[in-house]
Amino acid sequence: MSKEPEPSPAASTPRASGASSSSSQASSPTPPNRDASETVTREQLAADLRRTMSDARAYLEQLGSEGKERARVHANQPQNQMQEWCEHCEDAIRRKPLASVGIALAVGFVIGKLRD
Repeated sequence: MSKEPEPSPAASTPRASGASSSSSQASSPTPPNRDASETVTREQLAADLRRTMSDARAYLEQLGSEGKERARVHANQPQNQMQEWCEHCEDAIRRKPLASVGIALAVGFVIGKLRD
């Protein structure tokens, strides 16, 4: 006397192969504004996703190479500035050698006192 439950209308409707269950598309395999020739299959979606992922990967690689180039240019800036400063100091030492020796002695004396 037990009665088996009747299947719901969504369960009795045939689905497109591999389609996921969705409450808005449970009653028909194609969306309401498309005809059967416009139905997108799971394979087409997978191919589109692979293409999109490939495009995104290529774009990120391009950004990465541009970023590496920018980083290289900016990494060399401090080195170039330090080299220019050293050249400037060398020129100043050549122009005024006695003043340079006096400054070096004073700096050495101060550092020596700070370490005591």
